[in-house]
Amino acid sequence: MATAVPSRFAVLAIDDDDSKPKKSKKTTSTNNNNDKNVNNKQLKNKVNNKNKPQVQQNSSQPKKDDKKKSKQNKKKKVEKESQQWEQWKEKDSMSVEETYKQQLHEALVLSKLAYEEQKENSVKKSPDHSNDDISLVQLKVQVEKRDAEIEELKNIIEALRNELSQVKERNKKLCNILAVGEMKDKASVIAEVSKLQEIRDELTSEVSLLHAQLEQERSKTRASSADLKNTKNKKKVTNDTA
Repeated sequence: MATAVPSRFAVLAIDDDDSKPKKSKKTTSTNNNNDKNVNNKQLKNKVNNKNKPQVQQNSSQPKKDDKKKSKQNKKKKVEKESQQWEQWKEKDSMSVEETYKQQLHEALVLSKLAYEEQKENSVKKSPDHSNDDISLVQLKVQVEKRDAEIEELKNIIEALRNELSQVKERNKKLCNILAVGEMKDKASVIAEVSKLQEIRDELTSEVSLLHAQLEQERSKTRASSADLKNTKNKKKVTNDTA
């Protein structure tokens, strides 16, 4: 077991221990000086506070003007900030769109490059050249078949277009013919209507004439019947007298 041995320097006195009471005395003197300074400051403040109201009355008007100016400046700042905010929004939207377009373009380019690299790697990794040749021949045959089908479809489309143009021309001709026929029919109908109106007018005039003649005949018959009655009465009178 290790035993604790006292050090040789334990007997020496430390300077800090002797200097501590001296510092306390200095602090008491400084505190007294500080209290005096505080009292002097309080007296000065009281005197200044008595003289302040007159100065404040004289300085109240420029303060009001300064407030108005500060309000106007604040309004202008707010307007400028709003304009700057809108401009910043527009710039931000434009920059976002541009970055989006650039990113799309870069993504497309990278996808194309990756696709080409995959093609090259797939071609390089294939061990048997004979199989590659066979696959290439098959692809060529398929491409030729598709080309032939595409040409046939193109021919069919052209034929259909020609038929459509012919049908359109026929429709135009039919529309013209129908329009002409309708005009002729309308003209004939109008002529017939005019003829019927003339006939109606003639018939109405004839009816009016016949009606007048009937009235004349009725008046004549009435006059003749009256004459006959008069003659009969005269004959009766002569017979009675005889």
